[in-house]
Amino acid sequence: MNTTKSHDLFRYLAPIYDTVARIASFGRYDSMRRSLVAQAGIMSGDRVLDLATGTGYLSEILDGCEIVGADISLHMVNQARKKTDASFVLSDAHALPFASNSFDAAVCSFALHEISDPKVAISEMFRVVKPGGTVAVMDVVLQSTPIKKVLLFAYHLFIEMLTANYMHPDDLADSFKHAKGVTSNAKMAGLVAQVSGVKK
Repeated sequence: MNTTKSHDLFRYLAPIYDTVARIASFGRYDSMRRSLVAQAGIMSGDRVLDLATGTGYLSEILDGCEIVGADISLHMVNQARKKTDASFVLSDAHALPFASNSFDAAVCSFALHEISDPKVAISEMFRVVKPGGTVAVMDVVLQSTPIKKVLLFAYHLFIEMLTANYMHPDDLADSFKHAKGVTSNAKMAGLVAQVSGVKK
């Protein structure tokens, strides 16, 4: 079975993850996570899946929603519980323990690269979202120009310790090919992609 590749690392990263994320995003941590939530079209009262919730950095800004955070790392979930009253489930992203069509929206931020098969994880997000609901993801993506390849390598080495498996932008877009109203935005000079789509 596919598994998340390096979740044991989060045993040590969990207490400092938010600080590291703010440094790695060059001060755009808050604006990018709010941009993803806005792109998902989430409204008060929605039931939302926060996949690979981490420290709950998306869940904590989803005011008025019923949030379910799913993550494979108990250490990250324990950090999230300190910040939000969302419900949490320990789960592998490749096989979510939720019924089909049970969420109004699903979001995932900076976590796909830690999943062995991110396309399967995105497919699972679409499965559990109701028709007309939105799936929105944000992650660092592979680069094609020499300068950006160097920037990605530096980020990869410093932040992920060579454990990450970033997607090519075309592969990420292909994961949304069965959705409608697909929107894609580039962040951090194109190093980060935000993609959302509505389940048909």
